Order: sequence, then structure tokens, then C-alpha cells
Amino acid sequence: MPDLLTHFAVVFALTSPFLGTRRAFAAGVIALLPDLDVLFHVHRSMTHSAIFLLLFALPTAYLAHKGGVGWKTLALVVASLLSHPILDMFQDYTPILYPFSDAVFVEVKAGFLFGEGINPFFDLNVYTTAVNFKPFASLSGPLLLPQTLPLSLALILLPLLYSRTKTTNRTATNTNKGRK
Repeated sequence: MPDLLTHFAVVFALTSPFLGTRRAFAAGVIALLPDLDVLFHVHRSMTHSAIFLLLFALPTAYLAHKGGVGWKTLALVVASLLSHPILDMFQDYTPILYPFSDAVFVEVKAGFLFGEGINPFFDLNVYTTAVNFKPFASLSGPLLLPQTLPLSLALILLPLLYSRTKTTNRTATNTNKGRK
């Protein structure tokens, strides 16, 4: 279940090895942008369509590249933006290919059955429904879910601790070189 913190944490953890923690923080914030549709009293609207996100992101990325931002950074930022509807698709119906397709919900069940042996199972179902951008009267939904909070915190803290350790080791190495 992706709540706001989970959307941020997944992108932060995946991009920090490539971008560093400061830029990964920005990528995590960018991953939250599709939820700005709630300001218009609609959730999972066109801002959750990969088509519309790309129509917005690609020209913006081109202009940013002309301004000096590297392609690797831009690709990760666009991927961060697209991660949002992809994650949402596993929680509820999401118009990921709007206007070319219905809203999509992907259900994955996997695990192991124990009995006379260990039997793995995997079940993938894809459901669709008509897209309906129905406005809501008031927003009611959690910003943080207790089920995902430990994982989200781990996804944020591990890259931060790794970055801190790397910086500390680099400083110690440079200090030792200076003593020789």
C-alpha cells in the first residue's frame, strides 16, 4: 500500500546510490507530484497517467538538459515521477494509460504453502474498470500507514547511514594521507 512516505522512500532508496542523498531527496519529492491532483478534489486523475506524465516530463527534461542537468539525473527523475502511478496500480484502480485504456489494478499473491513439502505459489491478476474522475467532497485518507511505516523508514535510513559511513571513511582516509 503506497502512502506518501512509501512513495518518497522507494524512490529515495533506489536513486540515492546514483544521485547521492541530496538529489535523491529531490527525486523522492518529485515522486509525490502526481498526488497534487487532490488539490482539485480528485484523486488518481490524469496526473496518474504515464502518458500525461511523460507529456509533461519529457519537454521539461529537455529544457533542464539544455540548462546543464545530466541525462542520467533526468532519466532517474522521470522514472521517479512514473514510479508513483506504477506503485498505486498495485493498491487500487489507477488510470496509468489514460486516455488509451481503462484504469488498471494489479493483484499479486505470492508465497509458500507448507504441508508435505514447501510449495511456492504465484498468482498475478490484472483487472480493469472504466476511468471515472469523480470529485470527492472531503479528503479522507492516511498520510502514513502503520503497515508500511517500518519499511519506509528503513528505505530512508539505510541510504542515509550508508552515505554517512562513506563520508566518514573518506574523511578518515584523507586525514591519514595528510599525516604521511
